[in-house]
Amino acid sequence: MAENQITVLFIEDNPGDARLFQEMLKEAKGDSFLPVHRARLSDGLAYLAGNPVDVILLDLGLPDSQGLDTFLSLQKECEHIPVIVLTGLTDNRLAGRAMEGGAQDYLTKESINGQLLAQSIRYAIERKRVEKELREGEDRYRDLIENSLDLICTHDLKGQILSVNQEPLRILGYDKDAILKQKINMRDLLIPKRRAEFDEYLATIRSKGVASGLMVIQTAKGEKRVWEYRNTLRTDGVSEPIVRGMAHDVTERLKKDKEIKDTLAKLRRAIGSIIQAMAATVETRDPYTAGHQRRGADLARAIASEMNRSTDEIDGIRMAGMIHDIGKISVPAEILSKPTKLSEIEFSLIKVHVQAGYDILKEIEFPWPIARIVLEHHERMNGSGYPNGLSGEQVLGESRILAVADVVEAMASHRPYRAALGINLALDEIAKNRGVLYDPEVVDACLRLFREKGYTFGNTGM
Repeated sequence: MAENQITVLFIEDNPGDARLFQEMLKEAKGDSFLPVHRARLSDGLAYLAGNPVDVILLDLGLPDSQGLDTFLSLQKECEHIPVIVLTGLTDNRLAGRAMEGGAQDYLTKESINGQLLAQSIRYAIERKRVEKELREGEDRYRDLIENSLDLICTHDLKGQILSVNQEPLRILGYDKDAILKQKINMRDLLIPKRRAEFDEYLATIRSKGVASGLMVIQTAKGEKRVWEYRNTLRTDGVSEPIVRGMAHDVTERLKKDKEIKDTLAKLRRAIGSIIQAMAATVETRDPYTAGHQRRGADLARAIASEMNRSTDEIDGIRMAGMIHDIGKISVPAEILSKPTKLSEIEFSLIKVHVQAGYDILKEIEFPWPIARIVLEHHERMNGSGYPNGLSGEQVLGESRILAVADVVEAMASHRPYRAALGINLALDEIAKNRGVLYDPEVVDACLRLFREKGYTFGNTGM
């Protein structure tokens, strides 16, 4: 067979018309045509049973078949082959019905010429190829939809299910055909205590055109499955508004999320207990400042809350505050409890506690930068602090909060070498050095707590 040769089967009972059509194709430019002629439908079907054909030209009036039945009989046996119907001038209505049934084109015998015939054949073959590809694409798409584990459905504005895919229903224990036949409402698939919320969902769809969230579906066995959905209202191209949507089963994910949250909560409680034990250890070494870390931590937490820091940051600041003086276990007890003013050498030994605390904590993987906060809580905004003389933004924000809380608590409380200076002097100190030694935003938050919101250190005797 020559390249680009197109086999054309004429099923035509008029020998003259058949010869004319074959001559027309010989003169046609472009493709090479191989015409085959059969005069009866049965002969044409017999030929098709054993030979490949690219296109069929069919007369609807044959000795062994008449009218639309001729086309339908042929279509039943060779649906994959494009068919062009040949008609007389008075048969256009019949030809139209044949095209509705799947014919690719029709030609009126009296108006056929070679160019028109060749062009119609080429177009018929191309249209049939496109139809096949579209049909195969639709079949693949339908298979994907039906077998998807996501719930894909449409329902009307009352909730009645109009279409739904099979696989998620099978997993849930429901029969797709039964749901569609019985006109089941989406509301009926939800667990009883969540059905009342369905009207709110419908109202949202009507007003906003879109709704998303979680729905709890009850399986056929009475089990609960949580689905995350996003549905939209469609009004274009449909006679009645419909809601189209997709939902994904998130039951197992939510269970795992809860397990993770519970585990994290247990870990945080364990960390809290460890930090409490560390704080108690420090206080046994320095009984005169017992409670200083706890009170400083409470004030630091309150300041962070006043500054609208995140819950996670607040937790970290409070935890760091509880053990910010842990490094004092490396300082001789007689210096910590000395009832007179410390010498310069003794004070230098005290200053070592921040580095010692950092060294103790730096290898522990806390969920917060606790070791760094402990190291920096004596740094100052102008670089006059210790141990590294950091300034401004070089100091962690949490460290700047704890620094103010530490100063206020220390000045307001009793020390071995002096009586308590009182809260007023403590507040005057941070106000005077606002922006110099202490972060101005932290100072403002601390002053608001004491002067406007009635914050106190509780049962501290002040």
